[in-house]
Amino acid sequence: MIIINHIKAIGTVTKAPKYYEKPGSQFISFFLAVERSFKGKDDRPIFDYLNCKAFGPVAIQIDQEVAQGDMISIEGYLTTRRYQFNDEKRFSTEIVVESVEKIEVPPSLQLIDMTLA
Repeated sequence: MIIINHIKAIGTVTKAPKYYEKPGSQFISFFLAVERSFKGKDDRPIFDYLNCKAFGPVAIQIDQEVAQGDMISIEGYLTTRRYQFNDEKRFSTEIVVESVEKIEVPPSLQLIDMTLA
């Protein structure tokens, strides 16, 4: 049985991506708000907030081209990790972005505020 770990998503960047660089290593992290295909009880859209990260040339591209509020298309794979924080074991699920494309939204479309509080 072949198992394929491949994610595609289109959404809005909720906060300015955080870029980190060390000699020979680039890393960026951001959240992507992705609207679900159905609405809530009050007929308002429901969003999932995907934790995304990228490395190397893709991280540089995102740092140079993507800002808070931009709509983008991403492709990558899902990864999980465990870590310790204040003597507490934690678990995180993230998308490692392998390609990104900025999507131009016509000014006539009104976007809903999807920023994290």
